[in-house]
Amino acid sequence: MHIDHQQLFDALCEAIVIIDAECRIREVNRTFCEEYHVRREDVIGRHCHEVTHNLAAPCWEEGEDCPVKALAEGVQSHRVVHRHRLPDGTTRWEEIVASRLPDSPDGSTYVVEELRDVTELVNSREVVDELKKKLNLLEGILPVCARCHKIRDDDGSWRQIESYIRDHSEADFSHAICPDCSKALYPELHRDGGTPQGNT
Repeated sequence: MHIDHQQLFDALCEAIVIIDAECRIREVNRTFCEEYHVRREDVIGRHCHEVTHNLAAPCWEEGEDCPVKALAEGVQSHRVVHRHRLPDGTTRWEEIVASRLPDSPDGSTYVVEELRDVTELVNSREVVDELKKKLNLLEGILPVCARCHKIRDDDGSWRQIESYIRDHSEADFSHAICPDCSKALYPELHRDGGTPQGNT
């Protein structure tokens, strides 16, 4: 059975792009064109950073961990996450799995990149991080005095537990007396076995 390589390339469900050492796109598959809303003939020969980042200069000059640059420096495979900008102005986060292809007979070097959309995963993590920041959760071990229950702060000072928690979270306090303390403080109110109602 004869298999046409371009048909096989186009049958892959992930976006695939082949890039040369000068960061120029040499081939893309159908999925890439569909996800980026481009035609194959419009991207072949263009720089990858122009198409995926909408940048005039290579992405590594903007601080990105560029797979093409990493593989050109001798790495055989590389995995990164990039924020890409689509032609319609929307952005998406993509995991890039890049591998260096065997050098061609003329000595040219090519990199094949598989792009997976991880926008939903990244956004979910950002939501969790933002919620955690807003909740200002207390973490770790808190040094508490065994007698008065004050908490030792980061600077070594001892503070009332209410003050510490108020400064390190969104919590606030209202005070009441629990049944055990009520019996100890006001035994006369409990002689008939009743329990006083209400907060102080």
